Amino acid sequence: MLFALLRVNLCTIEDVYLRVEIFSDVTKVRPAHFWTQRCNAIRITWGKPLLDKYNLLLYNLTVMTRCFTMLKPGVLNRRIVGEVINRLERKGLKLVALKLMQIDEKLAKNHYAEHVEKPFFGDLVSYITSAPVVAMVWQGDDCVNLVRKLVGSTKPSEAAPGTIRGDFCLHTQFNVIHASDSDASAEREINLFFNENEIIDWEDNSSSWL
Repeated sequence: MLFALLRVNLCTIEDVYLRVEIFSDVTKVRPAHFWTQRCNAIRITWGKPLLDKYNLLLYNLTVMTRCFTMLKPGVLNRRIVGEVINRLERKGLKLVALKLMQIDEKLAKNHYAEHVEKPFFGDLVSYITSAPVVAMVWQGDDCVNLVRKLVGSTKPSEAAPGTIRGDFCLHTQFNVIHASDSDASAEREINLFFNENEIIDWEDNSSSWL
């Protein structure tokens, strides 16, 4: 569970400090704008405040994060790009970056660097460089976990019906979509495929409806 400790000051947002506790890990106390910049957005769910002798208020905190996804060459060849994107949009995730691109071998190897010693590494690189891909960045509450659930298991035979892989994929080597498996991976992959000015955190007015 995520918690934030706030010291209330009525001057400016710079005077409001957060200490975020994630399970047993406690970060340093930093200004609120520090977290806004690094977590993309911070939404505080107002609940019943707990006031202690230091006038600290305890609230539940929901952190909005990002996830990198890539539609692989088979999706374009099968003309199902729109159907796959529609699955993610219908969940309520916010698309903040998208581009059609032809990946070169160097970028492909960097992207799959963690698999470099695996016997299927060459096939991974060959597949995603065989035709254009659609690279995307999605944003939402606990985004990586949500996207992974929508995408389904890596092995199509284990992917549940209703997931993207469960509905659109028969063979692992022709997997239709890549999705970051952690927040750290998401950050690394987003930086590989996108410049900062290519990501647009537009004003989303749908949050009150989801």
